[in-house]
Formats: sequence, structure tokens, C-alpha cells
Amino acid sequence: MKKDMIINLGGAFAIGALIFGVGLMAIGSKKAPADSAPVIEGEDPKIAEAKSEEAADKAKAKPESEKKEGAEKGGEKADEKKGEEKKDGEKKDEKKEEKKEEKKAEEKRPSPEELKKIEDEKKKEKAKDLDEVQQLQLRYNDLYTRGNYDDARMIAMKAMNLMGRDDTMWIKQLADATYQAEALPAQLRFQKAFDSYASLLTSNLSAADKEWAQYRAGLCLTHLGRWEDAQQSMDVFVKTFPKSDRIQEVRLMRAQSMFALGRRDEARDELEHLVKNPAPRDVHATALVELARVELDRAKREDTKGLVRAEVLDLNELAPEKPVAHDKPSMSKETPVEKPNVPDDQWASVRRAVEKGNLAEAQRLINPWVSDASGLSSEERARVSLKYAEMIRLVAQSRSKEERK
Repeated sequence: MKKDMIINLGGAFAIGALIFGVGLMAIGSKKAPADSAPVIEGEDPKIAEAKSEEAADKAKAKPESEKKEGAEKGGEKADEKKGEEKKDGEKKDEKKEEKKEEKKAEEKRPSPEELKKIEDEKKKEKAKDLDEVQQLQLRYNDLYTRGNYDDARMIAMKAMNLMGRDDTMWIKQLADATYQAEALPAQLRFQKAFDSYASLLTSNLSAADKEWAQYRAGLCLTHLGRWEDAQQSMDVFVKTFPKSDRIQEVRLMRAQSMFALGRRDEARDELEHLVKNPAPRDVHATALVELARVELDRAKREDTKGLVRAEVLDLNELAPEKPVAHDKPSMSKETPVEKPNVPDDQWASVRRAVEKGNLAEAQRLINPWVSDASGLSSEERARVSLKYAEMIRLVAQSRSKEERK
């Protein structure tokens, strides 16, 4: 029996111990939270208590900071959401405006009947413009034919305002009228005419119109004194239009440009070609004059031993060998120009002045037969000049022979 009592007391004691241990654990969990400072054995209780309180404050403050941070993030998200909502609203407003504009455009769009009416009005207006342009063309032709180039130029400008500044036909007619307009200063009108002809050369023209534009552009350049450009323009013409009816005239202008540039030998060769070969009468006459000018210029610039080149043309060989078809009579052996009737005693006086080396006196004596007031044709005056140049050459040769003796 005693044995049973002992067993019962042991069991009760074990249960009491278990309950006591559980109670201690519960008390310990309340006094020492997870974030409390660890208790160091042998540490002053006050210090330990202070650490525990500090740890408790930190544990309390942490949830507050986390809460604050969460609130800030939440605010940012709310702002982003508001911004997106605002953008969506703006897009919706834009779409509404677009729809309004489309609706207005639809309301303004003319009906098929109105479109037909508009088209008919355009046709009437175009027909009116064409009729006006036709009237301007007739007016231009009349003015230009009568030589009223200034008024013809104004008509061409008016037509271009109607037809457009790129209308090649009216550009050409404007250039033609400008080239001969007298109201404009010479330099200005030739520059304006050249600009118009040059613009035609870069457009789609017929071969005939392009030939005309190239020819007139070269003429403008000679009038402007742009000799280098003029010669280049003539070179292009000779190369591009070798069979043109204007080829001889262009070669004459090229010779004049060469002479102006100081290329006298080249100019002389070109002029000799024109004089010896078929050429229109006006071109032939001018070539004779220019050839004489080249020779006289050389005579005046050089000393008495070489006043004129020895190969001066024989006056009897100056006429072309074959006639040419041209709007003016050609110079040929069948229609020779009579030698000018300069009295022999006058030639003798000229020769004596040349022999003395007094070319100024010789020129004075010969002037009555080479000036415009002489009453002679340009061909006749050219022949006098060439004979004069030949005389200077012969005198120079005679002097050279005497010096060699």
C-alpha cells in the first residue's frame, strides 16, 4: 500500500513540475520579446532593463516607418493612376475634336451637282484665259512685226503671268522682244535677253528653237563684251549645229571674240576661211572688214620690219568660189565686187607716208575711202583697208632687203 502511495505522489509531483515549467515559459515570453536585447549573465539589472526598453522602442518604431513608406508608395501609385486617367481623357477629347472636324468637313463637302458646277466654272475660266492668251498672241505678233519691241515685251510678260513662268513659247517671245527693246539700257536688255535664252537651253525645245536660243545667247554675250563666254557659246553652236544656215555668221562672231581676246592669229585664220569660202553677202562683207582690221591692228602694233604678215591675201582672191543659198545675195566670182576707184595719185601719197614710217599721215590720207562717209560699201572699204595693209607689208619687206644689203 505504501508502494502505491509513493507512485501516486511521484506522478502528482511530475505533473506539478510540468505545469510550473509551462508557466515560467509563458512569463518569459512576455518579458523578453523577440526584439529584446539578450540578457548577459552577471550584467547589471538596470543596464539590462535599459537595453530592453531601447529594443522595445526600436521594435515599436519599425512598424511606423514601414507604414509611412508604404503610404508614400501608395501615393505615388495613386498619382500615376491619375496621370494615366488624365492622358486617357485628353485622348478622348482629341478623338471628339477629330470627329467634330470630320463632321464639319462632311457638311462642307459639295454635292455632286455642286462639284459639276465648280468644274464647269473652271472650264469657263480656262477658256477665258486661253482666249485672252490668243488675243495677246495676235497683239504680240502685230507689235513685233511693226518693230514696237517694248510694247511686245510687255505683252509677253502679261501672257506669262497667265500661262506660267515656265511656258517656253512665251519665254522665247519675251527674249526676242527684250533683245531689241529700246526702252531698256543696252547692258540691261542684253543681260535679260541672255538670261531668257539661257533658260531655254536647259528646257525641252525643238532642235530649231534650241538652235535659235544658242545663236541669240551668243549674240547677247558679244554685246555684253563677255568675249570668253561668247567664244565658248559659239564653239558649242559650231559643234552642235554644223549644218545650220547661221554657221558662217556664228564663225564670224567667233573670230571677233578671238580678236577681242588677243588671239589674233586664230581670228585671222577664221576670217580667211570665211572670205575664201561661200558665205552670205553680209557675212562676207563683215569678214572682209574684220580681216582688214586684224591686219591694220598688227601693222600698228609691230615695228617696220614686220608690220603685216607676209601671207596677206591677194586682193583678187578674196571673193568666194561658189555662191550660197541665203536670204541675201552671196558674194561669188560670178558677182565680184569692183575694186574701189581710189585715184593713183592718192595711193602714191599714202605710199610715201608709209615709206617715211609716218603711219598716222598714211591713215589720214586713206580715211576718206574707209570711213562711213566715203559712200563706198563695206566690202569696198574693206578692200581699201586690205590694200593699205598690203602696201605696208611691201614697204616693210623692201626695208628689210635694203638693210640686208
